Amino acid sequence: MADMFISSIKFHSNLKKRLGVAFATLVLLTSFGLLAPSAFAFSAPDRVGKADIGFDLSGAISSDSDINSTFYVGGNMSYGINEWFAVGVSLGREEFSANDITVGSATIPGPDIAGHPLFLDFIFRKYMPDKAYVPYGVLGAGIIWWKSQDVTASNGIQYEASVDPALGFKLGGGVDWFMNDKWALNLNFDYVLTTSSAPLSNGSISVRDDVNLDYWNLGGGIKYLF
Repeated sequence: MADMFISSIKFHSNLKKRLGVAFATLVLLTSFGLLAPSAFAFSAPDRVGKADIGFDLSGAISSDSDINSTFYVGGNMSYGINEWFAVGVSLGREEFSANDITVGSATIPGPDIAGHPLFLDFIFRKYMPDKAYVPYGVLGAGIIWWKSQDVTASNGIQYEASVDPALGFKLGGGVDWFMNDKWALNLNFDYVLTTSSAPLSNGSISVRDDVNLDYWNLGGGIKYLF
C-alpha cells in the first residue's frame, strides 16, 4: 500500500511538470494565432503618460531538477515615462513541489513550496510606428515570500522544509500586441533569480540542503491601457 501511495505521488508530480510546460507552449501558440492577423491592420497607441494593468498566466519552469515545474498566476501594472521607458510592479503566486527523497529504507515526500513574488519592474519598450506590436525587455527586483509544509516520511519521522523570504531578481522580455486602443494580448518570458533555498531536515539531520528555487516563466496574458 505504501509503495502504491508513493508511486501515485511521483506520477502526479511528473504530470504537473509536464502540464506546466505544455500549457505555456499552448498559450504561446494560441496567442500568436489570434494576434497575427491584427499585426498589419492596427498601430499601437501612444503610451506616454498612460498606465496599463494586466493579468498573466504562465508556466513556471524550475531550473533545479529536484523541483517540479508548475503554473504562475499574477498581475502587473506599468506607467509610461516616455516612448521607450516605463516603470511597473508585478506580483503573483506559484506553487512548486519537490521530488521525493529516499533515505535508507524510508521515503520522504517532497514538500509543496508556494512563492509570492513582488517586483519593481523597469521596462524598456521598442515602439514602432504603424505596428500593432511593441516588443520590450524588463529588469526587475523585489522580494519573494515563500510558504512550505512539513512532511512525514514513510517511517513516521516528520521533516520541515524551511524557506525564508528572500530577494529576487528578474530578467526577461515580451511583446504587447494591441487589438485596439485599450486592449492588448501579451506574450512574455523571464528568468527569476532568487537567493532562496529549500533545506529539508528533522531538526538534527539535514537530508536536503542544496536545492535552489530559481525558475523561468513562459506564457502570456492580457493588458488594459488607461
